[in-house]
Amino acid sequence: MRLRHRARRWRSIVPIALFAALLAVIQLASLGRVTLLPVKTVVVALLLMAVSRLVMRVGALPRISPGTPAWRLLLFALVTRHFVGILRAETARALRAWSLAAPRRLGPLAWRSLAWAMAAIVVRSWVRAERFYAAQRLRGLTA
Repeated sequence: MRLRHRARRWRSIVPIALFAALLAVIQLASLGRVTLLPVKTVVVALLLMAVSRLVMRVGALPRISPGTPAWRLLLFALVTRHFVGILRAETARALRAWSLAAPRRLGPLAWRSLAWAMAAIVVRSWVRAERFYAAQRLRGLTA
């Protein structure tokens, strides 16, 4: 049972590491060098995972008062967790639709349709993020 829990924890880190690696490749291709951004991405993601697990495990959510730095960190962690869930759901939907629609998965057209499916994930996630930000702004939570 503990082994399965550890495997699940490592599986949650794999997408973050792949994203950071892709970010490094993009930087290398465009800038000719890699900055610290991929490393910072992994560090922030790991910190947020730790904070959200700690808060949920300890039950500190009701004890944190609004306006404090801990409150801001908690809100950042919860919003980030929310968007990771959105990205996970959108990715699952797009890849499921692609697997059902692509007649052959190993041809040039299949790779092109996969690229369009990935682009659709970015667009759909962007639209959902804009809606979330607009709702927060209407409620006066952002400037």
